[in-house]
Amino acid sequence: MSGCGKGGKGLGKGGALVHPYSVLGGCQGLMKGIALRLARRGFHAVTFDMRGVASLLHDDILDDADTRRGIGSLNFVMGNKLAVLAGDFLLSRACVALASLNNTEVVSLLATAVEHLVTGETMQMTITSEQRCSMEYYLQKTYCKTASLISKSCKAIALLAGQTTEVSMLAYEYGKNLVCNILLMYVLSASCLHAS
Repeated sequence: MSGCGKGGKGLGKGGALVHPYSVLGGCQGLMKGIALRLARRGFHAVTFDMRGVASLLHDDILDDADTRRGIGSLNFVMGNKLAVLAGDFLLSRACVALASLNNTEVVSLLATAVEHLVTGETMQMTITSEQRCSMEYYLQKTYCKTASLISKSCKAIALLAGQTTEVSMLAYEYGKNLVCNILLMYVLSASCLHAS
């Protein structure tokens, strides 16, 4: 979903916005007043903007992409070393901002999401011919690369809003299922384009 191979096509110019608005839109009903403002100002910026951009910078290097959303990718324009450092800097700033929330469960959720991202990228880079044909492998890789962050972010927003464990788990499931639905729409639309 991010990067999508050489050229970094993704879901179009607004594709990067799918993640933050989906999470905030889905979890908005969980929060009232100050909790929503906290989530929008702090958590949204930390989780999606900085971590998301860091991920895209690293993804472009791994995919050897020369463009991102029609613009020269940082690794193509400035080189891999600077792109890695820029991604690492943004990721470290996101971690500092997360730590300032003083919520160890939220920090743990997002740290695990970053771990899953690395696992997903490794899965993508080391895929075998047999695994390439496995829907189970594809869904696991997609969970690691995309759904983990979105589902854990939805849960984190619910936790920051003071919701119950049950509601937090429902928020997690919402994020996980959202990615599956987007993935299915993407696969189906690609299949329809190839059929015509």
